[in-house]
Amino acid sequence: MVVKDKPYDSEAFDHFVGVLVSRLEQVAEVAAEWPNLDDEERLAYVEDWPVNESLRWKVEDYARRHTLAPRQRAEYQRLKRLEEERWPTLLRLGVRVPPLTAGAPPKTAY
Repeated sequence: MVVKDKPYDSEAFDHFVGVLVSRLEQVAEVAAEWPNLDDEERLAYVEDWPVNESLRWKVEDYARRHTLAPRQRAEYQRLKRLEEERWPTLLRLGVRVPPLTAGAPPKTAY
């Protein structure tokens, strides 16, 4: 029996964007604390980041396939600005993030 992912809807899009915005807003704080973190804490942060990438692909897919409401469009644009601002810091911390211009993810990404 094959279990298919439930298609995500507008509510899920809103939730995923909110989660990503929150996590990206925290990047500056994490970077400031980075020198005080031990190796395990640093590794945990770096290794946990792919969860965010999975959400990012879902958001991108939804945005490509649907017309966003004005509020959603504003939050999506906020997310994109935060990505642009925070990507260099994430790379400096050693987080494996794909280029922001990367194409569609492989089907196994979500």
